Amino acid sequence: MYSTPHDAYKIFQEIVRGSDREVFAIACLSTCNEINCFQIVHIGFINISIAQPSDIIKAAILSNSASIFALHNHSSDDSTPSSEDIAITKDL
Repeated sequence: MYSTPHDAYKIFQEIVRGSDREVFAIACLSTCNEINCFQIVHIGFINISIAQPSDIIKAAILSNSASIFALHNHSSDDSTPSSEDIAITKDL
């Protein structure tokens, strides 16, 4: 059973390992807080992924999610959040 942010991170890490692009994904959770789907919302460029809040919400609604974990990588492996990262987090 997958239900924690760390579980979502492990799935995401396997998907984006070695990626030369930024990837934005969501892990969709059921009402029991179990991950019931994992969806890549946007594949960006080498230094930016422009995921729109509407695309993220649409994916969550279409999967009938009660809640989501939002995840994205930095292809540079520098996990310091950019101002854009902070802004989309606030928007969501």
